[in-house]
Amino acid sequence: MKTTRNGFTLVELLVVITIVGVLGALVGAGLSKAKMRGYQTASVNNLRQWGIALTASLSDYDNRLPSTGMNGDAVDILDQDAWFNRLPSYISEVPLSNPLAMSLTPKYGQKSIWVNPAIPYDDFLRYSKPPTRLFSYAMNGWLSTTAEPTMPKLRIESATSTVFMGEQGEDKSELRPETLRAYLGPGDVVNFKENAAHFLFCDGRVELIKRDIFDPRFVVSGHSPTDATLLNPGFSYVPAVGAVAD
Repeated sequence: MKTTRNGFTLVELLVVITIVGVLGALVGAGLSKAKMRGYQTASVNNLRQWGIALTASLSDYDNRLPSTGMNGDAVDILDQDAWFNRLPSYISEVPLSNPLAMSLTPKYGQKSIWVNPAIPYDDFLRYSKPPTRLFSYAMNGWLSTTAEPTMPKLRIESATSTVFMGEQGEDKSELRPETLRAYLGPGDVVNFKENAAHFLFCDGRVELIKRDIFDPRFVVSGHSPTDATLLNPGFSYVPAVGAVAD
């Protein structure tokens, strides 16, 4: 007499559950990597747009670079020479000094040239509540027009290695190398050496750079990105020997 078995044994169920779990983890990891690649592509495109705006603006400003827009430790939104007011109009964006900018402040998850989509929700909220504003990107202070007021035009010795702008995530419009928040990587966004951020160089190139290169706290072979006497041949905030930041 044949016996009919209904359902699965406990062992079979455990095997099925394990397989489903493994497949789910693989799919989740794949989706996470795809999402991060999408974030990187969007941020690189944003930085390239800022580079286009900078190049287009130079002929109108006698080849002078903009300022960072910082007044002491605060952002001067009304500074018309600041990068966030001078450059936007060249790429059909609204300058931050325009009253319309407040009503156009991007929301989390919204595509915007002002926002690096890799920034997590908590950090986005921390700096997106009035009177503060999130700056996903910021300008290198060594290049500011206020950094060397006696020079009519700032001299850049190597456009291929000098940073104009980089990713960050705070309420300052100027890059702060030691506290720059690098969101690409598995570790702490402020201290982990392997975490990386994208940088726009003065020649228009955008590159992903790890913290142990862009952070002056991690000096390799005597080279520092903020060393004003010995320029780093591959990556530097300093435009020329002897230059000082604002």
